[in-house]
Amino acid sequence: MEFGASPIAAKNEMSSRRISINFDEFGKPLKDLIKSHEKEEVPKILTDIINYIKYLEPKKPYFCTHENVLLEANKDSFQNVDSVQTILLHFLKLLPQPLIGLDVTHILIKIQEKYGADHPYLCNSRFRHALHQLPKDAHAVLHHLFHFLSYLCLQDVHSDSDHSDNEGQTMDISTCQHLGSVFVEFVFGNDWKNHGGHMMSEVFCV
Repeated sequence: MEFGASPIAAKNEMSSRRISINFDEFGKPLKDLIKSHEKEEVPKILTDIINYIKYLEPKKPYFCTHENVLLEANKDSFQNVDSVQTILLHFLKLLPQPLIGLDVTHILIKIQEKYGADHPYLCNSRFRHALHQLPKDAHAVLHHLFHFLSYLCLQDVHSDSDHSDNEGQTMDISTCQHLGSVFVEFVFGNDWKNHGGHMMSEVFCV
């Protein structure tokens, strides 16, 4: 089943093509998903959902309806930016395996315990290195997802924001923290919570 929109004069690479979301792809292993023509190794379903969210020009606060993601989806009702954001979470929730397994999660927790907020750039560098231990398809999805979340953190910020990244761009920390709290269960699953530790929201913007 696909959720389609009328042909649009879109921005950037979307041009005037029809946007569709193939719900038959939900719940499949990453290796079985159709790959995108835009990003090598990234599932087409993921790029379609994220492109759709960007096209609808979301406004803060983002992903505030995530508590409803476990409800049975009425696919015909996904016609606004909030509902399309819920589609993204629903897609991640239905993946057979979490994007970051317990073995890599343990490494990330140890890195955070050692470096933490006192050495954020070193911590992020070690995070990046650890994430390369993931399967190629999971790493590709995470890279694309994290890039999108960073994009949201950079939206509508002012020069007096409380943080700038290493490229001089201003980042909204409160937005990063909110997105981290929303996406943590969809990226790590639930098993890691039984092993102690706490993941910083900044891991989603590495």
